Order: sequence, then structure tokens, then C-alpha cells
Amino acid sequence: MPNHHQMVALYVIDHLGQTPRNEAALVPYSVPFQKILSGCHIGVDDLTNLMTQMSYKAGEVGARYVTNLQALKSVARRITWVKPRACGMIYDRAEAYLEDGLG
Repeated sequence: MPNHHQMVALYVIDHLGQTPRNEAALVPYSVPFQKILSGCHIGVDDLTNLMTQMSYKAGEVGARYVTNLQALKSVARRITWVKPRACGMIYDRAEAYLEDGLG
């Protein structure tokens, strides 16, 4: 699995310190993560940090619990192109929808 350590980190945060039982538990994280990496100008570690920050901020502002997985999916669903480009507006839009509970 590409970027295994980052997938584990996001999973562990979402599951309150529990490690994944197997690789299959990481697939839901890996699929949107790889889509974002292929569609946006962002590095692996920056994306991992962005997702943790986004989920935290969206949860605080929206007064709800937002997971890293929800943040990943929210960004990934908005990527409709193939070649990498700047995604700042996409991140902002995804966070706003997460704050409203719409993902």
C-alpha cells in the first residue's frame, strides 16, 4: 500500500489510538488519499497534516466530530480532473461542507 505510514497515522487518530487490524482497514483511507495526491499539487506529509487540521477545524467550527476519513472523502469527491493542479479552493470548499455536516 502506498504511503502506508500516513494511512496508519490517519486511522489511529480516527480510532482513538487503536492500530488497524489489517491492511484492508486502511483501504478506505488510501483510495481518496491517492486521488488527492494525483489531482493536487501537495506532498504526502503535507496532505496528512492538512487532513488532520481540516478535520479538527471543521469539527470545532461545526460543533461535531469530523474524522480524517470524512475530510479525505470530502476533498476527493470534488476532484474531477486528472492532471495535478492547485487545490486551495477545493480544500476550503470541502472544509466548509464538513463544518455544515454535509461532507
